[in-house]
Amino acid sequence: MTKSLIDKICLNECLYMFSMAEGIPIQNRLDHCNPIIIDLERLGVKIKDGDKAILLVVYLLIPTNT
Repeated sequence: MTKSLIDKICLNECLYMFSMAEGIPIQNRLDHCNPIIIDLERLGVKIKDGDKAILLVVYLLIPTNT
């Protein structure tokens, strides 16, 4: 298994498990999730625009209680 495959797996997990505590400003949420998407795309992972939109809505509207 190559480092890039391990990176892809870890970043995908980060992307789909991403959450932030309630009360975090929207810009902070974007500042934390955008680099994950950018890193995945640099590794050649294709993320459809529709999927990005759905993830964005989830990130912004569904905070965790941690």
